[in-house]
Amino acid sequence: MSQKELQYADRDIEALDEAGGYYMRHVMAMTGEQLDSKTKIAAELGHRDMVIDKLNAEIARLKGE
Repeated sequence: MSQKELQYADRDIEALDEAGGYYMRHVMAMTGEQLDSKTKIAAELGHRDMVIDKLNAEIARLKGE
């Protein structure tokens, strides 16, 4: 798979933490919630995507009213 085909870019972990602890916050949450496999992580990310999509649809609906 080429770099162009990858969905996720390399991220600057230090910059994420300097901007507000964004990386470490997720590492700690994943550890605490025992998200220790690709399956568990993918399920959680999928659930969060679903919630975000529902919230975005609600925002769009409210803007249209």
